[in-house]
Amino acid sequence: MFKCWHFKMNANLAVGLSIVIAISTGGISEKVNARESGRSFIQRCTHVSNVPPGSGAKTFDSDAGYCIGFIQGLSDGSTYTTEAQRILTRNDQVRPLFCIPNEVSKGEIAKGIYVYGQNHPELLDGPELGLMTRALRELYPCK
Repeated sequence: MFKCWHFKMNANLAVGLSIVIAISTGGISEKVNARESGRSFIQRCTHVSNVPPGSGAKTFDSDAGYCIGFIQGLSDGSTYTTEAQRILTRNDQVRPLFCIPNEVSKGEIAKGIYVYGQNHPELLDGPELGLMTRALRELYPCK
């Protein structure tokens, strides 16, 4: 049973690492059929800024929820992939793509991605994942 789980974990790690490496090296082009474009994504994120601080998730609409969920998913996936890469390569020097401080809210991150998208219109028609990864790398570099 353990060997089966171990195999599945390695297969999942390989897929996750491939995606992160492709994005971090610019290997995904605008021609990839992404779920949404960067433009659609930042439009969804404008809804996050309309939610008053401390009002709770009940006031989120579906666009704000999508934006927050995607940010959290990318952040968690990046953390998981970095740790997996450290374990698989036995290299503690593997660095994450970005380092978001714990005190930064998802709303602040969404606003930052929105501004980044406005300042980089050439990325808006590409995949949302490419826009987000590049924005987070610039906004929250690891030190």
